Amino acid sequence: MGELIAGGLLEGLFYWQAAMCFIDPLRHRGKYAIRAVAGIAACVLAALLLSPLGQDMWAMPRRILMWVVLTFLAGSCAKLSALGAAYCAVLSTVAAQCVHELWMAVQGIVLEEGTLPWRQFWWVEVLFGTLVYLLVRFTAARWMPNNGRYDPSAMQLISAGLLALLFSLLFELLSQGLMVTAWQDNIVLPAVLGQFYCLTVLYLQNELFKKAAIQKELNTLNLLLDQQKRQYANARRSVQLINRRCHALKMEMAALRKAGGAPDTELEQAIDNYDGMIRTGNEVLNTVLTEKGLLCEERGIRLTCVADGTALDFLEAADLYGLFSITLDNAIEEVSAFADSDRRLVEVLVCRRQDFVVVNVSNPVYGKLTIEDGLPRARRATLLQGFGFKGVRRIVRRYDGMLNVDVNDGVLTVRVVIPVGETTL
Repeated sequence: MGELIAGGLLEGLFYWQAAMCFIDPLRHRGKYAIRAVAGIAACVLAALLLSPLGQDMWAMPRRILMWVVLTFLAGSCAKLSALGAAYCAVLSTVAAQCVHELWMAVQGIVLEEGTLPWRQFWWVEVLFGTLVYLLVRFTAARWMPNNGRYDPSAMQLISAGLLALLFSLLFELLSQGLMVTAWQDNIVLPAVLGQFYCLTVLYLQNELFKKAAIQKELNTLNLLLDQQKRQYANARRSVQLINRRCHALKMEMAALRKAGGAPDTELEQAIDNYDGMIRTGNEVLNTVLTEKGLLCEERGIRLTCVADGTALDFLEAADLYGLFSITLDNAIEEVSAFADSDRRLVEVLVCRRQDFVVVNVSNPVYGKLTIEDGLPRARRATLLQGFGFKGVRRIVRRYDGMLNVDVNDGVLTVRVVIPVGETTL
């Protein structure tokens, strides 16, 4: 009875260690330490409850039930979706089985004992498992997540689960087919190699899916930037057309005034306001600020700008337009939610400091804004808001610059610092 309880305790501890080595590198939920410690009790209790089922014909159901427990543990400790938690549990289950079989190999080969008395050597097994799990924690478990998350598709999860089930089932069939009643070399070594192979395949599978996700995101960003190029061309034509019309109207009103007539006061004021639009010394920056300035005027938003546009002359036109268009669109969308006109404000600063050009765009934040991976989380799942700031980051990185997004005292500040004249195409 004591050996059965000790076996359950060790099994639960090993499963918990396996789960934590994959959960620890992820983004944690609140009170992570408390949740992790509670996970020990959950794994040990599950192992003790499953102990009466034995280790032979019920081996596969035991592993499946432990996988369910590890799925709940992963979901409670890390910020994962249901699919992500289940995928993390698959990795943990395979790792736990692999470490257990590896210990059996060490026990049977290195220590030259068929079975070590648990009362004397349980601490050796715990120490061995802890060392192996630490190795996994700082290698594969750290490399596999994408930005601190597992985001598998349903197909990836099913594939990983079937693969893990296949390797476990093959070992059980091999063991029962050879009528093996003890851990022997002809079972342990193939089992260990099989589980390591399973982990390797899962790692490669994860890398392939991660690469596919990155490629999909890259294609979306390219689509977004192409859209920005077309938008810049359209905005430039529109601004040039407005300039010509304003110039023609000014000439007509001057002629009307000379003839003794009275020009339309409202129209004259609108033209004066347009003439008072920001002029920065950079045609592209003038275009995007004029376009967004008209949008701000339509929505009752104050756009204030202090900009030395000549400091941005080394940026390509499409990159410069995309940088400010995406950033200002986000700011305008954010402050449009305010009913208080005093908070409907967007501020832009462009200046040169030594060998760097600095761009600051700041605006009040409506409600709570979450920053993930250094970028604001999209409030709505549109193309621009979902990938806009990723496009900004890509533009900035092309010029070896840095992007910093910060929320402080209810104000969102997007800060871009780029070395002048340095490009990486």
